[in-house]
Amino acid sequence: TLLVGTTSLINGAALFPNLPYDAARQLRPVVSLADLPIFLSISTQKYTAKTLREFVDTAKKTPNLNYGSAGAGTTLHMSAEWFKTATGIQATHIPFKGGGPEVVALGGGQVDFAMENLGAVQVMVQSGRVRLLGVASPARHPQAPDVPTFKEAGLPDVNLATWIFLMAPAATPDAVVTLLNRTLNDILKQPDTKDKLLAQGFVQTGGTVEEMTLRMKAEAALWGAVIKNANIKID
Repeated sequence: TLLVGTTSLINGAALFPNLPYDAARQLRPVVSLADLPIFLSISTQKYTAKTLREFVDTAKKTPNLNYGSAGAGTTLHMSAEWFKTATGIQATHIPFKGGGPEVVALGGGQVDFAMENLGAVQVMVQSGRVRLLGVASPARHPQAPDVPTFKEAGLPDVNLATWIFLMAPAATPDAVVTLLNRTLNDILKQPDTKDKLLAQGFVQTGGTVEEMTLRMKAEAALWGAVIKNANIKID
């Protein structure tokens, strides 16, 4: 049995103190599959900013600033909290019951900004109701090459993507994990695999088990700090 996991498998322990499982003990990494990069998205109904720095300067002077998310504890919510800390802006979180209502509110100007996935806001961007000012990933997104990374825009180099990866039971033999890792890396390198992932906004990753293990530790520390600093609690 294999598990396709997401970022929530890494930050779950920090969000939910009484989880009925211990992912770090019961599972082992197999291979990184793909990233779904997250963009700083602003409502053009309320802001004319063309750059991330311009928006931050305006936001710091804006009373009652708010941001939307698909729900408390989601990667999008925590990414926005990271953004607040990194820029020093103050904004109130408005959680929605899913990404659909939140994106509609962003496009209509009911919320000021959001950290969002490209696919979710693409229609709003094309209609001019939402503008993308930066992507929180190490490289620009192939489908939005004109949008700078956070580092290019003057913020810390960070990867806040929703991460998709493969896990196996902890007792899975090393030889099996090695075979799965090698086979899936070969599949991820195929052009049609890349294209199908990219069509949904995903950027294929791949890599070794060791690289995945190090990233999981780094992300656990990153999200753990965000959750603690923002005092995010899920009832």
